[in-house]
Formats: sequence, structure tokens, C-alpha cells
Amino acid sequence: MKLNNKGWSLNTLLICIAVFCIALLLSVFYVYRLGTQLKKSLSQTDQDNAKQNETIPNTYKTDLENISNATTEYLTTENKEVQENETLIININDLIEKGYISEIKDHENNTSCNAYSLVTNKNSAYNIKPFINCENYTTEGYGDF
Repeated sequence: MKLNNKGWSLNTLLICIAVFCIALLLSVFYVYRLGTQLKKSLSQTDQDNAKQNETIPNTYKTDLENISNATTEYLTTENKEVQENETLIININDLIEKGYISEIKDHENNTSCNAYSLVTNKNSAYNIKPFINCENYTTEGYGDF
């Protein structure tokens, strides 16, 4: 009986499985590292926001927190990554269009507000800083980027 030697050998199959397992391990490590960076950035953002919240009227603190939370959800869901020492600007219109946040209105006269978030990556930690511009209130540093 003559054997057909045109198929894959067991050695070739084991090598393919090993390469696949290594690629899988690398991807799991990368996703874990990305999640750790996001957690660090959230804690840093919370600390920065606590300092900033001392001078912000209470009515706008909630709006800024909502923008920050929507930005975090946007970054996670859309798999956006900010390179080391880079800054990403996320406009409120992008967050509204994709359903992460509803329109923000001025609390005194119910007019629409402009807003954006600056996302920076320093030392592998994300920092999210929201800014808002309403008719009766503007976050310090709005438009300074």
C-alpha cells in the first residue's frame, strides 16, 4: 500500500498550535496592560477632578463628571488608544452622536453648552480632563489646548 505524503505532519501541526498559543498569550497580556492603564488614569483623573471641583459650582460638577465618564466609556468601547505623551481631544458631539451622553444645557437659561475632553497619556496612565463652555459658566482653561 502506498502512503500519501502530501498532508501536514504532526510536527507541523504542533508548531502551528504553539505559534497560535503564543499569539493568544501576547494579546491577553496587551489587553490586561491596557485595562491597567485605564484604571490608573481613572484614579488620576478622580484626583485631578477633586482639586478642580473646589472652585466649580455644584450644578456644573455633575456635567463635568458625566463628560469624564462618557469619555472613559467611549475610549473603552471604541478601543481608542492614546500614545505616550500624546493628547486626544474628544468633542461632546462625538459622545452625543454615539449615545454615550445626552446634550448638556446651561442650568440658568437652558441653552446648549459646548464641551470636550482632553485625554493625555503620561507614564502609561491616562488623564481625562473635561471642559465645558456654557453661557453662564466656562471651565478654567477651556480652549487653551
